[in-house]
Amino acid sequence: MASNGPVDLVDPRDLKIEQLQHALDSRVVIEQAKGILAERFGLAMEEAFELLRQAARDHQLKLRVVATEIATTRATPVAIIDALVRIGHPHKEDFAHRAVVAEQLFADLNDALSNMHRDAKWTKFLCECTNPLCSESIRLSPESLAKIHSYPQHYVLKAGHEVHAIEMVVDQIDGMMIVEKHPAEEE
Repeated sequence: MASNGPVDLVDPRDLKIEQLQHALDSRVVIEQAKGILAERFGLAMEEAFELLRQAARDHQLKLRVVATEIATTRATPVAIIDALVRIGHPHKEDFAHRAVVAEQLFADLNDALSNMHRDAKWTKFLCECTNPLCSESIRLSPESLAKIHSYPQHYVLKAGHEVHAIEMVVDQIDGMMIVEKHPAEEE
């Protein structure tokens, strides 16, 4: 009997290899997301995984989908925010402290860049937001940056990067926000 075309024989080993590679890729992105969440919210790795799992379950999403969004965009998905609210995330003070440290680090780096580019008319600086993983840039003159930093607790960041719980917007210019930290609450 003659064949009418090529016969497609699927080797079960190829299918198994493909499944294992998919599982490995998923595991890597889940571990990345756990690390980001652990750092961002001051969680142990087990707590970060539970937060990720809870967020995926509550929003009927695959764990890998939520993890991929975190790892690729560095944003905090709505599912994670909802899960944090639901569990009454207790680390607000830790977050506020880490946020101040992150913003001050970016401000210090920008001041160093400003000193290196003192004669430049315009230059590119780092967003001084609370996210230590932010890689966005802002454009302003070194003089403008120095004027902003001359006020205690003032930082400049991309619009949308402000965290109203710990800072207030004092000015807006060209897609940038100038924020001031809320005064520390007395205990």
